Amino acid sequence: IGRTPRRDSPAFWGGSAVWVTVAELNGGEIRASKEHISDLAVDTVMPQAVPAGTLLFSFKLSIGKMAVAGVPLHTNEAIAGLIIKNRNQLDRDFLRYALMARATQEDGANHAVLGLVLNKAKVEALRIPVPEIAEQRRIVDLLARAEGIVRLGRDAQQKATELIPAIFIDMFGDPATNPKGWRIASFGST
Repeated sequence: IGRTPRRDSPAFWGGSAVWVTVAELNGGEIRASKEHISDLAVDTVMPQAVPAGTLLFSFKLSIGKMAVAGVPLHTNEAIAGLIIKNRNQLDRDFLRYALMARATQEDGANHAVLGLVLNKAKVEALRIPVPEIAEQRRIVDLLARAEGIVRLGRDAQQKATELIPAIFIDMFGDPATNPKGWRIASFGST
């Protein structure tokens, strides 16, 4: 679990070390961040950087936001870096999907003023099923395909939203200028 260096200590900020907040957890891979911390902060106040390949998991307020560290990096205190100890027993992407499912459940989370909160002990105590690695990879493959289908559906919906007005204008003309000379009527007259 990360930490935020004191904001009132400028010597801790503006360095080259990547420092990530929950807002940057977008499901992808993080190689850079909006803010950076200094070597002094890294050496004196921060826990060890999480290695590249680590699953980053938000457990405060925006529970369940995730990303993967693309480089060694540091995080704030609302993010847990979940390092897979044995990749022959647990697939990182399987863990991501399992946490997505668990994070949507409210059991184990405390209600906070602005959302839900898990604490370190509750994160460590989360239980997930762990089938054999081959089955985990099969599940990941199926869920990744499903995510792809959902993404294609969203893209198609966006294209339709853009296309329908263009087709209308092509067929009937611009309603504002009425280039086809259609009869004009007000809403209350027809």
